[in-house]
Amino acid sequence: MLQPCTGHGMVCLSLNEEARGNSGHPSAVAKGLCKQVATAKYLLTTAMLCDILAVVSQLSRTFQAREVDLSVIEPAVNLAINKLQLMKSEPGEKYAYVLSALSDGKKEYRNVHIADNKDQTKQEVSNMANKFVDAICKKLRERFPEDETCILAALDKILNPRKLPVRASDLKEHGERYLKILTDHYCKPCADDDFPGVSAAPGVSYIDKSGVIQEWNDCSVMMHAGRNLSLCDFCKRIISTPQYMLQYPNLVKLASVALIIPVTSVECERGFSCQNRIKSKFRARLNTVTLNALMQLAYFSNKHFCSATATDGDYFLALAKWKAKKERRLLE
Repeated sequence: MLQPCTGHGMVCLSLNEEARGNSGHPSAVAKGLCKQVATAKYLLTTAMLCDILAVVSQLSRTFQAREVDLSVIEPAVNLAINKLQLMKSEPGEKYAYVLSALSDGKKEYRNVHIADNKDQTKQEVSNMANKFVDAICKKLRERFPEDETCILAALDKILNPRKLPVRASDLKEHGERYLKILTDHYCKPCADDDFPGVSAAPGVSYIDKSGVIQEWNDCSVMMHAGRNLSLCDFCKRIISTPQYMLQYPNLVKLASVALIIPVTSVECERGFSCQNRIKSKFRARLNTVTLNALMQLAYFSNKHFCSATATDGDYFLALAKWKAKKERRLLE
């Protein structure tokens, strides 16, 4: 295990030197910081944060993949909450290490004198940690309600060919199990603001229950034959093929929902990175329209332009037309 607060002694030493004025003038700020850092409360709080943030970071990495498996969201959130709740009864690894190092009222940690190593301080930090854990778990439950994460998992089980049963004879039972979750949610009569921007009128369900069951029974055979497709690939195929749009209208609606659910922050973060590369301090006066056009070119066409060859006539033709509109300075 990587021991917590390994640089604690060096931090205190540096602050002490600043406080004494070894580098020029004495610093009251450094003196105050050194006094705060050389405490059991600081050490225990830092170790507690290391344990808690390690769990939160692991959950965060789940949502940083380019394509997030919808079925892992509920287990990942539940695992994070269970790990955090366990810390209330069993101290985390780093917190337990610091507690052990400060046991029996020891006054030193890594050769630094600790001023407030008392049972009262440890209880105070423990109470604070429990409140912090409860607050994080509450926010996670608000962000990922159990009744909604099960819908995400059901969408993945129904629309992801890779999640279908190996045996074709099990398809019907598989479909009945997960379509019930989806129909219970999407077959309720819509209120005015339930599905903004979609064609379902108030009082009419977003999908037809009997229709979607029949469509999936027909489509599942085709899906089972193409089990190499991912959720994203299958959804894009079914909503972009006119024949499927007419044949499976309810499944197309579910596929549209699955594609637009923002379960990952990757695309958003990539957009900000793209903007920062284009609108640098040397191009700070770019207006919104131009910036948007440049971002779309860079974001959607980067791979194509990077791999452009003499046979990629469309891109070179577009470049020629753009160049001919007026005199431009081009980098060859």
